[in-house]
This record gives sequence, structure tokens and C-alpha cells, in this order.
Amino acid sequence: MVETFLILLGTGYLIYKVAFGIPKQVKRTEEKLDMLKLHLQEIQLDLNEISKRINDK
Repeated sequence: MVETFLILLGTGYLIYKVAFGIPKQVKRTEEKLDMLKLHLQEIQLDLNEISKRINDK
């Protein structure tokens, strides 16, 4: 009886982690990717500005 309860409890925990834990991690990862894309754009703008200054000289 106790073994059955523990198995059901473990299965319920795994379902909970898959249903609620993983989507939160995916959302956090997407937010981090968006921030990295913004940083990359800023770096590209800075590099373009430096390149223009060099070409103007």
C-alpha cells in the first residue's frame, strides 16, 4: 500500500514538473535570448559607427 502511494506521488511530481517547471525554464531561456539579441544589435551599431569614423579619415 505504501509502495503504491509512493509510486503515485512520484508520478504526480514528475507530471507537475513537466507541466509547470519546463515551460517556465523555456520562457526564461527565451527572455535571455531576446536580451542577447538586443546586446548583439547594440554591438553591431557601435561597430558600424567605428567603421564609419575610420572610413571618414
